[in-house]
Amino acid sequence: MMHKPLRLLPLLLTGCGASYDAAPTSAFREEEADQKMAAEMPMEGGAAAPGSPAPAAAASRMAEPLGQAEKAGILADANADEAPPADGATGESGAATVRSWFPESFLWAPLVETDAEGRAELSVTVPDTLTTWRVLALGQSREGAQAGVVTSFRSTLLAYVDLAVPPFLYVGDRPGFSVQVANQGASPISANLGFSAEGGTGSGGGRVDVPAWGSLFRATPVAVTRPGQLVLKAELAGYDAVERRVPVRPVGRPVTLRRGGSLGATRELSLLLDPAGRDGELRVEVYPGALSMVASELQNAGSRTTGAWGDAYTFQLVSESAKDLGALGVSAAQLRALRLGSWQRLRSRSLSPDADTLVALVMGLSGAEPGSLEAETGARLSRQLTDLQQPDGLWLANAQGSIDPILVQTAMAAWALGEDTKAPRARARGAFERFRDRLSNPTVAAWALYAGLLEGAEDKKAREQILSHLRTLPDGGRYAPAVGARPDGSRVSDVELTALAALVVEDEAVRADLVTWLLGQYSPVGGFGGGIADFLALRAIRHALGGTIPAEVTIFLEASGAVLARASLDPSQRHQPVRLAGPALPPDTRVTLRSEPAVPGLAFTLEYTSWLPWVQAAPGGLDVVVRPVGDLVAGMESEIEITVVAPASLTGPVAVEVGLPAGVQVAESGLAVALSGDAPFEDQGDKLLFRSVNVAGGVWTRRVRVTPTVPGVLQTGPSQVSSGGESFLRVPSTWVIR
Repeated sequence: MMHKPLRLLPLLLTGCGASYDAAPTSAFREEEADQKMAAEMPMEGGAAAPGSPAPAAAASRMAEPLGQAEKAGILADANADEAPPADGATGESGAATVRSWFPESFLWAPLVETDAEGRAELSVTVPDTLTTWRVLALGQSREGAQAGVVTSFRSTLLAYVDLAVPPFLYVGDRPGFSVQVANQGASPISANLGFSAEGGTGSGGGRVDVPAWGSLFRATPVAVTRPGQLVLKAELAGYDAVERRVPVRPVGRPVTLRRGGSLGATRELSLLLDPAGRDGELRVEVYPGALSMVASELQNAGSRTTGAWGDAYTFQLVSESAKDLGALGVSAAQLRALRLGSWQRLRSRSLSPDADTLVALVMGLSGAEPGSLEAETGARLSRQLTDLQQPDGLWLANAQGSIDPILVQTAMAAWALGEDTKAPRARARGAFERFRDRLSNPTVAAWALYAGLLEGAEDKKAREQILSHLRTLPDGGRYAPAVGARPDGSRVSDVELTALAALVVEDEAVRADLVTWLLGQYSPVGGFGGGIADFLALRAIRHALGGTIPAEVTIFLEASGAVLARASLDPSQRHQPVRLAGPALPPDTRVTLRSEPAVPGLAFTLEYTSWLPWVQAAPGGLDVVVRPVGDLVAGMESEIEITVVAPASLTGPVAVEVGLPAGVQVAESGLAVALSGDAPFEDQGDKLLFRSVNVAGGVWTRRVRVTPTVPGVLQTGPSQVSSGGESFLRVPSTWVIR
């Protein structure tokens, strides 16, 4: 009987926890790699969960391991006692392939379609990790029968070398790295061991003799000399070579300068740096037109939590981007996931919205596809918003304080309802005629202009008010300082008012200067500040950065007449920003950024971060001290003691952040601590975070069990204690780990 094809829902490959990472390379054979999945699934029940064994009946039918070394592409299990290394790894006549790719999981195939026989094959590149790989496959037939199987295969070498490294280091650290050499064959080996460190000083190696089935360790100290990456390489000549990269963090208090603008002309920017700053990092991103900025926002907007306006912004961003998928480099699946997430949150907010939320929802859903549930919801909410308008034309709900927030809310509501709602807009226009004297407030004037509620003399007066309110910066940018409050009582931001100004001013040169300032406020993670600020700023930028980008554009980053970096736009990836990086610079530097040719549609953001030396302030009412209890020994459990001092009068909880050196692992679970009744903490790798500590009597002491994994002289991160608006920072210290 022929069974119908099987669709494998997920196929997941993960490492099973070998004691050391090491890996297969293309120079060796591969075995027991790809698994053939049979289609016979005469069973009922759910698919096996990750980590659980498959039902016996299903396992026998779904997985059929290949014969020994039937396939090339995954390292063979080197169990043959006398088998020599494969070509390219025998003796010391050839250089071993360097292993450098060590993911813990490397394959996730959520939809694999089988053939008419119920079989499927996947060709994959196995990472450079020497371990036992675990394969989990879950399957479902067209009739709905489900089952799963777990199998495994090994990737190994006859002899290998490896390095144990921490997740990060600081400049100035002096760690000792342990180099392991292992022989997994029945014959002893003798070879040269090499070691090098790029980004630090240190070397080691020499001849090693490893007995059959044996291993040895060589300790090699390294001094970390510069930020960036420490690249460590160990090589067992003729057998194996491994490369490990460790991020290296600068030491000091970070200080960042930001600039932004457009490249319609050459831009000269002054970087007035602190002379004590060191290890500076200069980063520039050039966005080829507004679509590039939109692409950046599509990648990042969904991860921000900024309330109703943030959800409305994300939904409309997706709606407006649907027609530009090809130019944006975003897949339809990505866009759909972002739309569904924002729509679900908007749907929840639409159940009982207040006036300000209504404005956000109506504005966000205005781009919904006609006839869709989203469009129907938007129409219902528009009717609700219209019903809130008073007979005098004002929207009063939510607005607090003077008449100005009420006028702002009235303009925002009219803007959200759109130009097709004639009667509500006419009533709102009448309200602004009665309160024309309030146009002296730049926020009221900007919103009234943007909503299209002014005519004649009032329109002219509002535009003059906006222009007179602008401030010009030394770099040529302009911005509108925030004035007044939103309808909900919160303060208007500089970004909001500047974006409104850029949307309503008629002078193109002034608009370009305003957009220059807005671009300087942008970061991919935080956007323009979230919520309505993102909404308005991106609209202003799209309005200003129109036009066509030439096919060939080169960006130059220069200082003192020298080119620090250059990059060209990729014509096939027009949505992708161009990234340039420069070295540390003197304190008073003028940086030049230019494009050839000059293109008004190019926008840029520039960041320069330097690190100032730590200076320990004298403790006031708060203090935190972190110290090891006794000697710290790599590989052995020890304790650190955290002491927090606070005024005896303090009644509320305090937050404590404890900086740790590289490679120090916490030996106890923060959840277990919470269950025991002690103050819970979060282990964030480089620090411990206690969000709520009760400092009864003015002193709190806590010991935490830790296990250092790297010997040497290592620096901690800073530690901090805070309560309410007060905080105290304890600068990094140095720990000696034997």
